[in-house]
Amino acid sequence: MKKVLFFALFAMMAIMPPSCMSMMDRLEGQDEEGTLTIDLNSNNSVAYENGQTMYDYVLTIGIKDASGNDLVATLKGDRWVPERETSPWRGQINPEDYKLEILLSNPNEAYDNSIYANRVSIVDGSPLFIRDSKDLEHLRPTFRLAQYGDDYRWLPYFDNKTLQYYDFDRQYYLLSTFSDGCGNGLQDHLTYRFSCPSIFGDDNEHEIVAYWAEEDVKYTSSEMQQFPKCIKVLFDEKEVTFANRTYMPKDFRVKEGMTDPERAMLPREYYAAFVDIVLDK
Repeated sequence: MKKVLFFALFAMMAIMPPSCMSMMDRLEGQDEEGTLTIDLNSNNSVAYENGQTMYDYVLTIGIKDASGNDLVATLKGDRWVPERETSPWRGQINPEDYKLEILLSNPNEAYDNSIYANRVSIVDGSPLFIRDSKDLEHLRPTFRLAQYGDDYRWLPYFDNKTLQYYDFDRQYYLLSTFSDGCGNGLQDHLTYRFSCPSIFGDDNEHEIVAYWAEEDVKYTSSEMQQFPKCIKVLFDEKEVTFANRTYMPKDFRVKEGMTDPERAMLPREYYAAFVDIVLDK
């Protein structure tokens, strides 16, 4: 019962838009020997069914030029937020400023890499249901901008009381939290194909290939949801440096006075890979 309730709470968080996730600004931690921050916002959420495991691949990408200039920071711009978004900016990037595809290396026969979901089953010549354009758009992967302190603590975007934005003199990173719960199993690697004129100076497509292994941070919930550990990263076919960090969300605790502890989401650690890329320009 506890496992089911734990995942139900996490699955609800995975489908929440950034405007509903105020607790994300209060997560903290440190590096591989301790704990660190994680953005739990997911691009795709699928219920845990038939013993399938959901895999969340967390990749944080920093890009600088040969002079050390932060090229990701150019995307901050006017702090873009989607239409009808009422909360302050939380690292969203204008989708017109970049393109991103994430391809699984060994998906199952039902999975369609182009829509980031399993194909709709056909029964008696007709699909069981019809996905509209909004459904498909929600499944597409995105980047968010994030900043970190010297201890890799995730820095908030704004003051919760005044709603004034913080202007930290820190490097910006592209944060990808790609979730796959479609029964594909652990992937050998994911291919991130993206283009961004403000970073690369042109519309050319670039590739990051991140290789993954089963997490060695084990919890009772790991059979339902895993955060794989990165073991190698290639950028445009060249190996680049990276570091795995483990994250512990501090606010997932049994609330004081709660009479049913099985309803509380208990804390666990998560893996994220930090990649540093230097462009020869």
